[in-house]
Amino acid sequence: LAILAGCTTELAPTDAAAPDLVDGNAPNGDSGLDATSDPDGGPPPIYRVAVLSDLNGSYGSTTYASTVHAAVERVVAWAPDLVLSTGDMVAGQRADLDYRAMWDGFHAAVSDPLADASIPFAVTPGNHDASGYASFAEERAIFVDEWNERRPDVTFVDDADYPLRYAYRLGPALFVSLDDTTVGSLANEQM
Repeated sequence: LAILAGCTTELAPTDAAAPDLVDGNAPNGDSGLDATSDPDGGPPPIYRVAVLSDLNGSYGSTTYASTVHAAVERVVAWAPDLVLSTGDMVAGQRADLDYRAMWDGFHAAVSDPLADASIPFAVTPGNHDASGYASFAEERAIFVDEWNERRPDVTFVDDADYPLRYAYRLGPALFVSLDDTTVGSLANEQM
């Protein structure tokens, strides 16, 4: 499993820069995953995952920079098995912003091109788009509404609190999305 964030080159299992990907093991030799060979005796499959994060512009912005559009085009061309976002997709956290228009802009720039390419897009809330503080309850409700309509096509392990926190699998890898939008320790139910 290779997770690439902000990379301009693709890694292949034979790349000298990524020797830990050759045998599926971490540098210490233990992958922690069941990376067994496929039934035909070949090597385990390689899953490609891209990470897009902190794409938001200025507070309330409904458009995205040309660099964001270019990055999304590159990701679509790369055709990963999954795209993750670790939050701050829109620039909220202020009163009197048009959150629906902000999400419409995000979906047009990022979510829709990924969906059109049939690439699953799994999001994690950020403090600018789904803050857990009470004063941002409406913003958070809009985040939940937006993403309940756009659930990724993944194998969920736990989706009871999707999209705020959830877990899913891609091959042998387990992904866990936590709600860490406030200062302090994680709540017990997330542990």
